[in-house]
Amino acid sequence: MNDCVVLERLYLGCLSDVNKIASMPRGQQSDRWTVVSILSRKGLIGLAKEEVLKLPTHRVTHVIWELKDRVNAPFLCEELLRVLQTIEESLDDGNYVLVHCYQGKSRSAAVVAAYMIHKRVHSTLRDTMDSIRQVRPVADPNMGFIAALKAIERADGDVPLAVHRWNDR
Repeated sequence: MNDCVVLERLYLGCLSDVNKIASMPRGQQSDRWTVVSILSRKGLIGLAKEEVLKLPTHRVTHVIWELKDRVNAPFLCEELLRVLQTIEESLDDGNYVLVHCYQGKSRSAAVVAAYMIHKRVHSTLRDTMDSIRQVRPVADPNMGFIAALKAIERADGDVPLAVHRWNDR
């Protein structure tokens, strides 16, 4: 799973990457983890919960966002704010964070991109996506998520402002 490191201690992956935490080097698998699952079906959410419960560490926080991978899905919303805050607080506390969806392609890539734009890791959405694709070549948020990410970019990374503007359009 080390090939999925987007930023220090921030991983981007798919559902099957959850169980890879157990095979990480000893120091990392025993450290605190936050797993952000962005899935759309109850069965997959249940599977993600089961995988997290199997992890050898008891210091795992599991955050679930039920979101469909559709162009019209409500990506730029209060739930995104909650997830980004969880990621930020977890990283600030020294935790490792895995953000995943089913394939590690659209939803999770969009959330990680939103976080990176918010933290101003890169100056543009294009640079952000290029950086993500260097470690996760399949990363390809759907067009609705890209539109939302552009709104965050236009708000200079201010996600609450982007949410407000998005809802007022």
